[in-house]
Amino acid sequence: MSRKRLLRLTAVLPAVVLVAGATLARAECGAADKSSAEQSYSTAYQFAQGNQWAEAIPSLVMAIDSCPEHWPSVELMAQAKMRTGAWSDAVDYYERLIKGKFGGMLLDAGPQVLQPFGFVLLKNRAFDRAEQVYEAILRTDPNNLKAHERLVYSYSKTESLAKAIDHLQILYGLSEGDKKIEYAKRIGKAYEKLGDRQEADQWFQTAGGGSGLFGVGVDQMNRQEWSAAVATFRKYLEGSSSSVAGWKNLGQSLTALGKHREAIEAYEKALELKPSRHDIAVALGFAYSEVGRWTDAGRLASDAVAQWPESDGQVGAMYFLMGKVYEKRDSDYEQAITMFEKARSDSYWGDQAVKEIGRQKQLIEIRELQQKQG
Repeated sequence: MSRKRLLRLTAVLPAVVLVAGATLARAECGAADKSSAEQSYSTAYQFAQGNQWAEAIPSLVMAIDSCPEHWPSVELMAQAKMRTGAWSDAVDYYERLIKGKFGGMLLDAGPQVLQPFGFVLLKNRAFDRAEQVYEAILRTDPNNLKAHERLVYSYSKTESLAKAIDHLQILYGLSEGDKKIEYAKRIGKAYEKLGDRQEADQWFQTAGGGSGLFGVGVDQMNRQEWSAAVATFRKYLEGSSSSVAGWKNLGQSLTALGKHREAIEAYEKALELKPSRHDIAVALGFAYSEVGRWTDAGRLASDAVAQWPESDGQVGAMYFLMGKVYEKRDSDYEQAITMFEKARSDSYWGDQAVKEIGRQKQLIEIRELQQKQG
């Protein structure tokens, strides 16, 4: 499949689920204001049912003016702005909804909110935030094809091709027949763009029906047959010892089995072959952390946060890892918070970083209490 066919965002808008008879999430509005908001919402809802989105907006403005915390009106306004092509306004209302109703936690919002929110973020070219949204969807629905596709699109736009490849490999594993061949070609093209001719050729060979052990191993990974995948990639690497993807996939399979020390050996070999692969450096750093090798983890993470550009799609993971290093190696909870703050914008690690910030603050309070008592 050519990259031009990667994703056609303008083809179909996400389905809208209207919230009929919804109630207030918070009772901060007075009874009269609440009643006025619900009446205006009811009018807007009728327009929306008839696909008259522009006509619904004035009633929604009245509803939100009456009661700013009337979340059904805020959600319907976001949908109305999306349906009328006001992408920036739609983003603002979805952000307002998530912050107000769900405390800013994407995982609590659910796919009914996150799918259209991610869509308008992509239309508004807010790629970093869109990646956070779609990664949150995958936390609860890891086989969501649309989320994987849109992450491939977004990561490709932001030149985070290693992350795009990860999702393309998942899509490859979830597909059959001609679709599987198309994904293999797309992975090959992505590696080609990365300048990795060997891995590109491997995937083009897979697309041509000559997948051999490598393709078998990828399929086993996607079926979570980790022991079988380990055996397959070990066999594959006997004849292709310079395959970066082969060593990385072996490391991932060993990690899934909890065999972190063996995974470290695989990741170290992959990084030795391709020092510029930041995704492998991230995997190796977290493998070090799993066995308590915090000095080694800190070496990788400190180099990354000092040298990698902020636009690098992998740097957020290293900020998170550096935060854990400060906590575990140094008991420096203040510096840990600084790193977790920088990780908050990462599409995958952001939610966990928020939780870690709260935990580090608790550790500081415990330390101060102990100092007073001591």
